[in-house]
Amino acid sequence: VIGLAFGYARVLSNSLYIPMIMHALMNFLAIMGLFYAKGVF
Repeated sequence: VIGLAFGYARVLSNSLYIPMIMHALMNFLAIMGLFYAKGVF
């Protein structure tokens, strides 16, 4: 039962973390794109 509860919590945390990571990655790529467009790199 404890293992099942931990597994369920892990699935919930993963379903929360994945969109947050994707959002941060998209923001990072957008910022890099802006710098690239300005000729920083």
